[in-house]
Amino acid sequence: MFALLSGLISGAGGASAALSFASLAMTGVTTMMSLQAQKQQMRYSQMQAQLQQKQYKDQADATELQYKEAELDRKKKYFDRLSTNRALMAESGIDSGSASYRALLQSNYKTQKKDIQNIKLMGLEDRLKSLYGVQQAKLSEQSAGINYRSGVVNTLANASSNIIDTGRELFPARSMLTTDKTTTG
Repeated sequence: MFALLSGLISGAGGASAALSFASLAMTGVTTMMSLQAQKQQMRYSQMQAQLQQKQYKDQADATELQYKEAELDRKKKYFDRLSTNRALMAESGIDSGSASYRALLQSNYKTQKKDIQNIKLMGLEDRLKSLYGVQQAKLSEQSAGINYRSGVVNTLANASSNIIDTGRELFPARSMLTTDKTTTG
């Protein structure tokens, strides 16, 4: 291998050829280093996006629990007030079958149902906001892979261009490396 390179260097212009071969080697090394750095960046971005997905999912679960607890608290308040109202009505001698008593209980029940429905809707809205964050984080993870692939293509295209340019310097008479499309004649 060394003899082959020595022959090419001495046959292709000595020091200039040695520099060209060094340039080719450097292009290969920097290309590999760039590809490795891009791969690391992709992995880091994907891990970060996965962590965000988990955080948003945990936030959505915590929100659901928070609103379930609020719903249970509201139901508990309703039943506590119902018990208190019944006790007060019994102490005051009001008939539990009276129209006014039933109207009060019906009003309290409707208010409690409306409150619980509002709590559920607020909880659903907040949970959906968090789940939207999960979707955004998934898109970020996918984007990291796409950015990596396009970066690899760009890096390889630049390296190929550098190699072709160096090849033209080493072997100017080779038509295979010539991309000039001018015609003579």
